[in-house]
Amino acid sequence: MRMRKALSGVFLTQAIPSSGTSLTDAHRYCQAQCARDPCCEGFVLNRNALGGGSILCGLMRTPSVLMCADQDWDVIGQGTANRVCGAGLSSNKLQRSFVFDFGGQEFNITETDPEASIVSFQSIYLQTTGSELAAADRSSCRSREKPPPVDASVEAGFEPLLEDGVVVDPTRSPPGLTYWLNKEDYNSQQALLWCLKRCDEEEQCSLVDVRQDDSELFHSCLLFPDSTVCGAYDKKLRDPCRPLLARRPTSAHKKRVDLSGPVKSFYSRVSFQKMVAYSVRSRVSLGNTALSAGFLDCERRCDEDPCCRGIGFVRDSKSPTGSEVVCLSLVSLGVQTCPEERSGGQGSGGQGSWTVQDCRPSAVETTPYPLGWYQKPVNHWTPSPALCPPFSLPPAQNVSLDQWNALDESAILVDPSLSAYDVVHISRDIAGDEDKTRDWCLHACQGAESCVALSISRTESATRCVLYPDTRACGPSSSPSSSSPASSCRLVLREPASQVYLKKERLPSATSVVIPGHGTLRGVAMETTLGSDRKSVVQYLGVPYARPPIGSLRFRAPEPAVWTGSRDATQPRASCLQPGDEESAATGEDCLYLNIFTPASLMGPVPVLVFFYNPSANQSPGLLDGSALAAVGNIVVVTASYRTAALGFLSTGSSGLPGNYGMLDQAAALRWVSAHIALVGGASRRVTGGSLFSPAALQSSSAARAQAAELASQLGCPTSDPSSPADEDKMAACLRQTPVHTLNAAQTKLLAASGPFQAWSPVSDGALSSVRRPIGRSPAHRLPLLMGTSAADGLIRRAAKIKDFQALAGAADAKTAFYAALTRSLGGEGSRAGVRQAASWFYGLQHSASPAGYSLLSRALNNATRDQFIVCPVQQMASHWASNKANVFLYHLPEDSVHHSADRAVPLDVQLAFGTPHHPISSQRFGSQGRRLSLALMTYVANFIKTGDPNRGQSGSRRVPGAALPRWGPVLPSPAPPQHQELGPGLPQRRGLRRAECSFWTQLVPLLNGETAELGAESVQATSTPNLSVTLPFGQSQTKKDGYN
Repeated sequence: MRMRKALSGVFLTQAIPSSGTSLTDAHRYCQAQCARDPCCEGFVLNRNALGGGSILCGLMRTPSVLMCADQDWDVIGQGTANRVCGAGLSSNKLQRSFVFDFGGQEFNITETDPEASIVSFQSIYLQTTGSELAAADRSSCRSREKPPPVDASVEAGFEPLLEDGVVVDPTRSPPGLTYWLNKEDYNSQQALLWCLKRCDEEEQCSLVDVRQDDSELFHSCLLFPDSTVCGAYDKKLRDPCRPLLARRPTSAHKKRVDLSGPVKSFYSRVSFQKMVAYSVRSRVSLGNTALSAGFLDCERRCDEDPCCRGIGFVRDSKSPTGSEVVCLSLVSLGVQTCPEERSGGQGSGGQGSWTVQDCRPSAVETTPYPLGWYQKPVNHWTPSPALCPPFSLPPAQNVSLDQWNALDESAILVDPSLSAYDVVHISRDIAGDEDKTRDWCLHACQGAESCVALSISRTESATRCVLYPDTRACGPSSSPSSSSPASSCRLVLREPASQVYLKKERLPSATSVVIPGHGTLRGVAMETTLGSDRKSVVQYLGVPYARPPIGSLRFRAPEPAVWTGSRDATQPRASCLQPGDEESAATGEDCLYLNIFTPASLMGPVPVLVFFYNPSANQSPGLLDGSALAAVGNIVVVTASYRTAALGFLSTGSSGLPGNYGMLDQAAALRWVSAHIALVGGASRRVTGGSLFSPAALQSSSAARAQAAELASQLGCPTSDPSSPADEDKMAACLRQTPVHTLNAAQTKLLAASGPFQAWSPVSDGALSSVRRPIGRSPAHRLPLLMGTSAADGLIRRAAKIKDFQALAGAADAKTAFYAALTRSLGGEGSRAGVRQAASWFYGLQHSASPAGYSLLSRALNNATRDQFIVCPVQQMASHWASNKANVFLYHLPEDSVHHSADRAVPLDVQLAFGTPHHPISSQRFGSQGRRLSLALMTYVANFIKTGDPNRGQSGSRRVPGAALPRWGPVLPSPAPPQHQELGPGLPQRRGLRRAECSFWTQLVPLLNGETAELGAESVQATSTPNLSVTLPFGQSQTKKDGYN
């Protein structure tokens, strides 16, 4: 027999010491003893630890009930049952004794440690029909007691289960409890009632099947837990709900669910909108029941089901009525996605809406309240999960830990304000295998290109996986006094976690990329060094974004580039010709190229900076290298040349020469970046534009026409009559045919003689409609803005090559004429002589005709033009944009903040922002302070490119690792002078940059131009009332005034 226990029948028990006795010998002994006893119909063999170890042999009559089969759920440890399959011990702790029930015989035993007494083996052996049992007279044998009858009322708690109401699968056997009922004691109806009563007493029992044909002597009573499953994440919600059995039942009954009692558990709402993996136990339609009553019934159903861990009280929008409310009892809440804490930010834009899950509306509606998913308290979950229908986490495909780095605490920062994250919960019942759960979370992140990191922690009811985009925050890792500045990055998380993984950066297999419609660009990988940190950056140089604007394409909008095949992109191409440039291969008219610098190792698409800049002819190398900025900021940097001066903005206001070609070049470069930058790791929808910039008024078409006529006259070309299209066509044809360096020499001469008002600039009614309004006048333009100035910047330094060009061309008075032109520009175009006199006095422009005098004049004039044309307009622009609710960040680089001997061909602040102090070719020109300042500025700039805020990195967090950078405060909408970040030691916040000088240009000069014809020093003193906030250095010597300025 395969049963272990009888409830009765033992009439004689013999004990054998277990020492030296095997179970085989004991079995033979018992069998022989039973053969000799005419009343014996079988025996129980038991090995235990009683009395130092013994074997019990119990002779027995055929019992009325046998139980505890080898594979019953309580025997193999799947769960507990309301019965005892061992020895049947009941202890009396006061008397330190216990009662041992052995097949109906009871023994009182005293042990020093009754808890240690265990049964290691027990089995029942019965003689079968047709055995050699002698037909002796058994009248002397004690008669077996008949079991008491079972009350038939128990049948009301069950309902018959039809044959088609069961799923039969021989390969899947649900857990069960087995009883054999002696046919001499029970007829089939009595056996059914007995079996139903046992199921009613067993909490986990839901289904009963009584079989007659398993044995000649016994009825089989089989009890099963509820094995019903009617749907899961991979099945339709409306699939039928049927229990599972391994054999077709013969007399099956299912326990009825009692919904009359109170709700036993407090069900908490699950803060997720979707379940992508779950198991539904039952599905009940609410029908016409009120929502409140239906919700209570749904809770009671889960209460009565030991395997139920939660409910779904949802509306099925794809039901026949389109609005059917159903109660789903859930065996598992599975994988929960689309957290409600982020439901306000679902979408495709902004940091707060970042998600990797599909959170679009589905057929299962979970709003409004009380609809939703609800969880039973974890302490009310079944302690015997093996008795519930099996359900497991979907397998994760193609996950390898080799693709991930496990991070420790030193590589992590925690910022609860982090807004870019997504959350997935995996219910605890399917998250028992930690490795499998980890792999599933990794797979969820791996499936989204923008997901690069995740953290894993555990709550009471689930494993919590938080997924992140690239939230690494980078900053200077060395101390301010370090001679070898370095950068470090740490991953920013929203919450602490026990496990954190970061996707390994992808190393490119090649440094080439295929541009659709064109061909292959062959780039080069270069190593960038910052202190001890080395990173590889792939460069694609000299990439054409438009056709060369030469010949008939001069003074025309750019046309798409045309090239095919394989193209060498390892060397920069000529930049666009500028006034003052000598004939050189470094600059030219064929110049519409861009250079791309992308980190060699990327985890996904990264933000892009497009910086418009034309290296000068004498710049070495002729390239603004974006490698350091790309490496430090983990961004793609693009530098692009565009047409400037006459070649970029010459206009007559007509369709033949509409102007604004340089701005159209920038638009063409941005279109190229939008179309192709994803091929090299850039995010095409996260592009920031930048350039060298000087705030200036836009030209009218009439002013531009006069300017074009003057250039044409200088070149001997016919000047046009505005009313004669034919004349204009002749002038345009002549200007297009003029050799480019001849044209450049002519415009340089005009600039040297006429000053900045001869500079070509955008035409307000020219070819580009987006510049028809002055920048910043529309409140709709509220994009973040980062801008600044440098004390080393001024028109003399910016235009030094114009002066030098004229001198080289043989103009003996080039310096004098140049300085005179700049002096005439003071106060603005058409300013009165009194303004220039006031500016001359204010800045100390009086000088002697000597080298020392010209040196003083050069410095003072540089200060004056820098303030008038750069510093003060930039501050005005910053305040204006801030007043329009834009985030504006302003900086200033003082004269003595960096001790260096850098090439002044590139503005110093641009060199710092692009990491020039860290380039091997120029690192010796900067000290350690310059390298530290460059690293700080690159960090600020990279943050701004990623988030629009220099204080926040990719994650949106203000936390940065290492030596924290000071917070860069934005310009506030206030009439007070704007605050700025000073790019110097300590990076302090300052306010009132060049306050007196800007008051002079923005308040006093307009007053002088409007109210006086000519003012001397005495009149200036009288006009300088306190409300103008002008502080003039009266009574100071020339040397002191120069030092003051």
